[in-house]
Amino acid sequence: MDVEDLLHRLAEADSDRRRPELCDGRYLLTYLSPDDGAGAELAASSLYDLLDEWAKVITGPDGLDCDDPAEVTADIRGEVPELDYEDWLGDDVVGYAPALRELRSPVRRILGYFLVGLFSGPMTVVETDHRRDSYLGHALEEHPGARFLFLMSADPPNQDEAWAILELG
Repeated sequence: MDVEDLLHRLAEADSDRRRPELCDGRYLLTYLSPDDGAGAELAASSLYDLLDEWAKVITGPDGLDCDDPAEVTADIRGEVPELDYEDWLGDDVVGYAPALRELRSPVRRILGYFLVGLFSGPMTVVETDHRRDSYLGHALEEHPGARFLFLMSADPPNQDEAWAILELG
């Protein structure tokens, strides 16, 4: 999976068009927090539920610490009208504009913004050689039979941030 795939999964959840094959399984979000350098894990039986849990981590006390995610998305965009949305996003993420526009839930929109890099430092989506990732490459050793669905990692050694979705076997 890549960022656009995850944005589409968020949109599917938003519009209650969940794909059955992603609703009955075992999924794990494992991550290294940039705030305290600690790792954590969240599990869910649906990829959609896992993404919602990830969004809660991003907006929770260790993330953006927001009581009202709708207020955060409004504050981020300010008074930018929909017609100027692509300009506001900028050239580096404008390709994600159609997928981001589909996200109506403020919490899911915040996760979408995070995934495209609007809240984090430089992150790389690792598409091959997951095991070589400095931060979470070892995750499969801790979860035999699992496979990476998504891995997003900051450049070591000073960023200490990585996020991975595993499908457990």
